[in-house]
Amino acid sequence: MGKKIIRSIILAMIVSGTIVLGVGCAVVLPPLDPSKLEVPDSATQIYSVGNTKQPAIVIKLDKGEGVPYKDLKPYVKQAIIATEDRHFYDHNGISYRGIARALYRDILAGGKVEGGSTITQQLAKNALLNAVNDRTITRKIKEIALAAQIERQYTKDDILEMYMNKVNFHPSVIGIEAASKIYFGKSAKDLELHEAAFLAGLPQAPSYYYNNLEKAKERQKIVLQNMVKEEYISQAQADEAVNKPLDIKKADLTSFKYPHYVEYVLEEAESKHGIPREQLLRGGLQIYTYLDVKAQAAAESQFNDPKNFPADAADKTKVQGAMVIVDPKTGGIKALVGGRDTNSFMNLNRAFQIKRQPGSSIKPLMSYGPAIDLDSRKFGPNTMINDKKGSTYGDPPYAFTPNDWDGHTLYPREKVTMLEALRQSWNIPAVDVLNQIGVSTGKKFAEKAGLTFDKGDNNLALALGAMTTGVSPLQMADAYQAFSNKGVRIEAHAIQKIVTASGTILAQEKPARVQVMKESTANTMTSLLKVVVDRGTGTGAQMNRPVAGKTGTTEYKKEIPGSNRDTWFVGYTPEWVAAVWMGFDNTDDKHYLQDRPGAYVSAYPAKMFSKVMTPALQGVPVTGFPVGAAVEEKKEEKQTIQLTGEWTGKTVMLRWTPLKEEAVYAVFRVENVEKPEGGLPLILTKETTFVDTDAEPGKTYYYAISAVDPANNSKQLGESNKLQVKTGDDKQKPGDREKPGDKNKPQDPSKPPEPGTGGSGTGGGQGAGGGTGGTPGTTPNTPGGSQNGGSGTSGGAGGTGNGGSAGGTSAGTGDQGGTVPGGIPVPVPSQ
Repeated sequence: MGKKIIRSIILAMIVSGTIVLGVGCAVVLPPLDPSKLEVPDSATQIYSVGNTKQPAIVIKLDKGEGVPYKDLKPYVKQAIIATEDRHFYDHNGISYRGIARALYRDILAGGKVEGGSTITQQLAKNALLNAVNDRTITRKIKEIALAAQIERQYTKDDILEMYMNKVNFHPSVIGIEAASKIYFGKSAKDLELHEAAFLAGLPQAPSYYYNNLEKAKERQKIVLQNMVKEEYISQAQADEAVNKPLDIKKADLTSFKYPHYVEYVLEEAESKHGIPREQLLRGGLQIYTYLDVKAQAAAESQFNDPKNFPADAADKTKVQGAMVIVDPKTGGIKALVGGRDTNSFMNLNRAFQIKRQPGSSIKPLMSYGPAIDLDSRKFGPNTMINDKKGSTYGDPPYAFTPNDWDGHTLYPREKVTMLEALRQSWNIPAVDVLNQIGVSTGKKFAEKAGLTFDKGDNNLALALGAMTTGVSPLQMADAYQAFSNKGVRIEAHAIQKIVTASGTILAQEKPARVQVMKESTANTMTSLLKVVVDRGTGTGAQMNRPVAGKTGTTEYKKEIPGSNRDTWFVGYTPEWVAAVWMGFDNTDDKHYLQDRPGAYVSAYPAKMFSKVMTPALQGVPVTGFPVGAAVEEKKEEKQTIQLTGEWTGKTVMLRWTPLKEEAVYAVFRVENVEKPEGGLPLILTKETTFVDTDAEPGKTYYYAISAVDPANNSKQLGESNKLQVKTGDDKQKPGDREKPGDKNKPQDPSKPPEPGTGGSGTGGGQGAGGGTGGTPGTTPNTPGGSQNGGSGTSGGAGGTGNGGSAGGTSAGTGDQGGTVPGGIPVPVPSQ
């Protein structure tokens, strides 16, 4: 009871004070200067990080054309009055009860003033106090005084006309006329009832409703019901208006540079500094940011190139994308692109307004990073981790059986090093590590890095990015900062400070600084993630300076082979961190990312990273990553294999020097020595000779041998020299190869090989496995038959016998590529 009495006394004092203030304002204040009601012509200027003298972006709000009160239909004015100030014609411009209620609530809450303004007060706030919006009690008093002046000098109809022509119905324009043209493509004097009700609900939060049209339509219903209560319209008219479709145009009026970056600046000013975006757009402010003009221009240029994205859907819907670049030394956002239409403004900005599952790009944050940070003696690059096919974690009904993307067809394995697991993006090891350290440990690490989780995100599938809501590209760039900055994350932000024309500082950066991990952990993770780019799933991100990072994809449907929802690359150079996402806005059976032979969607974000970062960092000295306690892998001297060979007239005969007895040799062939990556091995064999029967006359081939030890985690033992072989013209007549018994004629795999020849392979099967190998050779030191697999990921094993060497070759084009263990890297789909 005591508290209620105290509150009543406070309320009575507030009401008395505001009444005295209102009476005093009405009597004492001088006449109002009409020019103060005009919106200033000054522009808001946004400065880049490298130039505080010349603004990089100049924003001048479209003030539109005023519309006379008499030209508007009655229901337009009635909709506004019923929603914003139903006692408009009964008060003297100040709602003492509303102000008292707002002040009372906010005094108890800590001093900030909430709503309670009349239409006259809103006009005062919007037209007279554009430069500073401190929302203090002092400001509220000034607003009351100015409202009293307006009421004393103008009629109610004049005030309502000024209100409709001077407040924001849309975030980037002023007045109902301009808003009407943007939303409906017509003048405000031609608005119908359902359209007028829609616009009347917007001044409360113009930016929010612009980006949430469904909420704006709900607001329209409230406006119509308010009009019914005030007896401006009947319930039948309201029902008819609600059911009438709104033909919303949302015309884009962008007239300034880098609108996607500006959109985030406005968001940050409002969410972190409490400055409404409408105020920023009205002009008169200087905003100092971390924008790097060269980086932003490079990002926009590459996002405008269709070749940098996967194919459109059948209905021509484009694959979308987003990219954020951050300087980990300051947390400053250097560049931000939220979609392929880089000139759009106030539309969906995917850089920070979407959340998607991150796929394998979360593995460093959920599994490997926290494991190394928890116990670097137990976990490190060379730690052996379980990768046994069919491994199940947990008990039914919550048992989880992860699968590696290759189905264990690339090479047999039960354990792999952490380095190999991350390089190849195997899933089972990531889950195994998270199972060892505990889900809560992984989540705490990721949360310190800036990620957020839903209540239901408490299972091992988090190791593979299976989050309920997901993450934004901005969050992923923010999270990876700690790997590049000695374990410290400085909260990503765009604004350094906001200053008024008079020099008053409205906002100053105060980013959170979090020690996410030990510096040694960051260095170890960098060494691991660098291998991913050097010779793993992220080779597309390579550039003219060191790069570390991780790819990620999320599967759409198992029933549609090669279908994906999202694809990511998050990486960094010693200078900057960047995250790239690609996918459809709405994924369904007609809109998903489809892998194609030789064109895996996982490659696109990594390549985008390289294409943007290379020009963005042009002229910046190349430096290396810091050297920490961790090493990428134990450096051992590789043995050299001497490779020789020649064109025999019909085939290429290769020979090489042997290494240890257990060695398996991968034979590679390319036609472009400048781009050796991308080819699958012709064969895996234990022999030291190979006959390439697929070589064509009149060409130049380059061959190389890579030796691995299958008993030691497919450790690479050695590499050969590159051998160039020029094949001569085919001197045989075309018909000669069709003669019965010709040793070079392709053999029927169902028949045994003729005496003295190698057997032929049966070819690869479709899908994950290759076909069976060649039938055994019958002549000592003569290879078994060699035939390409069809579309599998690997060829069948070679047949041997009586000295015969290897059989069928690896598949030429599989749905899933890979890297022969320890051999030459080839493109693989990221997981």
